[in-house]
Amino acid sequence: MCPQTGYTIDIPAVSYPGQIADNSDVKDVLSALAVAAKVPYGVLVVADTANSGGFDNLAAKVPAATTDITNVGSALGVVLADQARAQDPAETVATYPINSALPCLRKGRVWVLSETAVTDGAPAFVRFSANGALVQLGAFRADADTTSGPVDHAVALPQCAFRGAYAAPGYVVVEMDLP
Repeated sequence: MCPQTGYTIDIPAVSYPGQIADNSDVKDVLSALAVAAKVPYGVLVVADTANSGGFDNLAAKVPAATTDITNVGSALGVVLADQARAQDPAETVATYPINSALPCLRKGRVWVLSETAVTDGAPAFVRFSANGALVQLGAFRADADTTSGPVDHAVALPQCAFRGAYAAPGYVVVEMDLP
């Protein structure tokens, strides 16, 4: 039997939302608290000023307005997955329950679930309002989602871009460099 001497680079990686995409040393992870609602893995969270009690009690929520995403310092990062955390069998997606500490990646590359196809280097847009069946706030996509008229349902996240080209919605890599 001959040993394998060639390998393809076109096999998609096995991934899940909130999985760190590589082992680079350039990472910045912030801890925040899910005070008002449970939060799924792999979505962007922003500062929840209504429930925060200072730096030692920084609350997080999914975005609900454009300014939640675009104001400097408001975006906290993408919620990282914790595969060791027990999950509620009634949930359809893995989540952190209320009053859980959320590890939020601010700098580095992370897998997320995209609502659209994406291209390498394109700005990453984040959903802040529901549009039909697309209801997960904090989800990523390639555009502002104006399919139901002139109203935007997503906005570009400053200093964040997609890495790699993906021809269909699904798992994609986002590179974060939040201020």
